[in-house]
Amino acid sequence: DGDHYNVIALFGDGALTGGMMYEAMNDAGHSKIPLILILNDNTMSISKNVGAVAKHLRNLRISRHYFYAKNIIENSLNHIPIVGIHIINRLKKIKRAVRRLVIPGTMFDDLGFKYMGPVDGHDLDALISAFDFAKAEKTPVFIHVQTKKGKGYAPAEKHPARFHGAEPFDVATGVPVKKKTKANYTDIFSTVMVKL
Repeated sequence: DGDHYNVIALFGDGALTGGMMYEAMNDAGHSKIPLILILNDNTMSISKNVGAVAKHLRNLRISRHYFYAKNIIENSLNHIPIVGIHIINRLKKIKRAVRRLVIPGTMFDDLGFKYMGPVDGHDLDALISAFDFAKAEKTPVFIHVQTKKGKGYAPAEKHPARFHGAEPFDVATGVPVKKKTKANYTDIFSTVMVKL
């Protein structure tokens, strides 16, 4: 609508290993820009993620049923003339207070975002519900979407790292079309690093 806009940024969990991401989130959270960040968390950034941020993401647990129920209640209350919006605002304040007592805040909450997740990235209804919630907000929202790398394609599910930056391959088998004849930069760099 004319009152606010949403900017949407989709990024992978590997982006959370760089400082620029946190600078951008810090600025957006502080300025309260209606930004929707969608994290595609497939637990892989070429290799399995490790460290404090990866651990934090693994520990976050909020049921998607919460968002379904919340949207149903808010939609119902919105249809009550005059007082509906006041009831919604009061319930939001109560919910925030109770949530802070029961569920520790996430680092994304601390950066000024409303955190949602984790959401099953392969459940279209759950995604639509999360996106509907996010676009109605007038503040920054962080949607944590969990996916399985290569889901639905057996060769990629079995060897996800091989398909991270794939060269042409046979779709039926997942085997590269051309056999590798010379080392690329990554091959050389990794060999030298292992030797060192």
